[in-house]
This record gives sequence, C-alpha cells and structure tokens, in this order.
Amino acid sequence: MELILFILLIILFGGFFTGVIKGYKGSRNVKKIPQKALRKQEPQIGYVASEILPNLKKSDFNFSEYHLSIYPINFSGQYSYSPNGRFVVGCQDSNYRLGTEGGHRRKGFGRVILFDGYQFVFQKDLERPNDGRVSDNGIVAVNDWRFGDGLKGIFYVLDNDGNTIINYPVKANLDKCGISEDATIAWCNTHRSNYDSHSYRLFLFFIPLKKLLFKIDCVGSPDNISLMDNEILVKRKWGNEHYDLKGKILNPEKSEEDLKHYTIEHGQPYELILLAKDMLSETNQISNQEADEIRTILYKILEFQGISDDYKALAYRFLGELSEKTGEIIQAIKNYRNALSLDPKVGVKRVLTKLERSMKK
Repeated sequence: MELILFILLIILFGGFFTGVIKGYKGSRNVKKIPQKALRKQEPQIGYVASEILPNLKKSDFNFSEYHLSIYPINFSGQYSYSPNGRFVVGCQDSNYRLGTEGGHRRKGFGRVILFDGYQFVFQKDLERPNDGRVSDNGIVAVNDWRFGDGLKGIFYVLDNDGNTIINYPVKANLDKCGISEDATIAWCNTHRSNYDSHSYRLFLFFIPLKKLLFKIDCVGSPDNISLMDNEILVKRKWGNEHYDLKGKILNPEKSEEDLKHYTIEHGQPYELILLAKDMLSETNQISNQEADEIRTILYKILEFQGISDDYKALAYRFLGELSEKTGEIIQAIKNYRNALSLDPKVGVKRVLTKLERSMKK
C-alpha cells in the first residue's frame, strides 16, 4: 500500500519539480534587465498622458489676466479661451512632473492641457509649450520652443484627443501662433533667423488637408487669420490683408499705405527710422506731401524721450538727405553737422565736405 502511494506522488508532482529545475537552469541563460531600464523614463515628445486627473471644481481654477493656476494638479502657466468661451487651453513651460523651474532648460517636459468648461479633455507632454490657442470645437494650436540653445521650434496642431494633426519644425525661434474659430486655418510666425527662408516668416496651414498652404514675409504677429470665399483674410493692427490660396497679396497698395500710416502714428524709433529710409530711397523726386510725411517721421524720432544719440544722428542724417533732394542746401548742411556732432561715424563726412565746398564757390 505504501509503495502504491509513493508511485502516485511521483506521478502527481514529478512534472512540477522537473519544471522548477528546468526553469532554474533556463534562468541562468537569460540576461538580466539593466536597473537603468527599470527606472521611470521621461516621456517622448508628444506623449499623451494616460493618468486620470482628479475631478476638478470651478474653485480649483485660479485665473489672472495672463496666468492660470490649478492647484490639485500643480498646473501653472499661460492660458487662452476659445472664441466662444467653451474651451480653455493651458501651457505649462516647466518640468511639472518634478515641480522644478521652467523656462530655458535641457530636459524636463512641460504640458499642454485642454478643458471643456471645467471638465478635463486631454493632457499632452511637449518640451516647452507656449502660446496655446484653441478653436470653437476644441482643436489646439501651440508653439514648442524646444529644449536647449539655438534657433529652433516646432508648431503643433492637436485634435480633441491630443493627437498630432500638424507637426512643423522651423529653424528659427517662434513668436506667436493662432487658429481660426472653425479650425480650418492655423498659423505661426517666426523671429529673425540665420536661415533666411524661416526668418521673419508667417506660416499658414490648411488643417483639413494637414498641409502648409504658404509662407510669406511677416512684420509682427497677425491679430487673426481666417478663410473667407477662397481668400485668406489676415487681420493686423494697421488693417486687413487679403491673400489668395498661394500666398499672393491681393491688396498690396492699400496694405502698404495702412502700414505706413500706422507706423507714423504708433511706431517705435527703429520702425520710424526704417520707414523714413525706405521712403527716401524710393525715388529721387519727392513731392511736397511726401517730404512733409518724412519730416513728420524724423521730427517724431527726435522728440522721443530717452532716445539714443545713434537714433538722433540717423534722424538728422535723413533730414539732411531730404533737404538735399528738395534743394535746401543750407538746411542740409545744418542737419549733417548735427548728425556728425552726435555720431562721428554716422556716414556724412564726405557729403558734408562736398556741400560746404560748393557753398564757398
């Protein structure tokens, strides 16, 4: 009887012990997983956070003019409403997972977060998200300023789930971005860059086809861009510009005139200097009206509080050039002397000497 029980035990448990022995032998041939790989890795660009955020109440949201804080989720950053007021998009340009300092850095992802009212929609990790904008149906446009140094950035358009619709890298620092109310048009513009085709440019995208429509030279950020009757309407501080779908401006004269008058009225010294220079170089023959406009610009520069001597010298130089073109040689000499007294390198020594000699004849 005991022999029979012993045989049954071998049959029942023999396979188990054999498996254990085989498993032990096999485990000696398996490479160990490096401990480094077991550590929590930082998410990749464009990672859509899967964690469930806590239920938020209206009182959890603290809005100031430009800043949003949501304390239960440690959110702190820029925000923007959709035109209809339904959606809120926020950008946190800091290593929010570790709670460390934001701004320029080499690692530590920030996040874009979207709310429908006070209800969470999605959260997405990007390197350095900034200037987020959202359409009336919850499509998001956002600039990623990227980690590290150098002139670079990525413009993103994201759908309601945080998935990428458009991903457009540029070789320049990004300025602003936007999206139309109906999410058909999105855009971004750049600052100066050594890469000429990305320097001071406006990039315009057609979202339904996920494509770049065109890029054009850009002075300052647009206020708004929309698609109307197969034309692109670009609203600026100084007026509206109309473009066809290939980027050709349809009202160039009107747009140029609007920009000129806006600059004369609201421009900073460097903008006024550039405008005066352009107007002087357009033609050798200047009408009385054009001469009056240029004088107005240059006198306005001289009246700026705290203006540097460099700008004053340039203003007097251009006043001298204007006086020459209108035949006022004595006044031209006075202006050139004023320019030279403020900046010996302003570039008028030769012309001043020539005019002074001509007056002695």
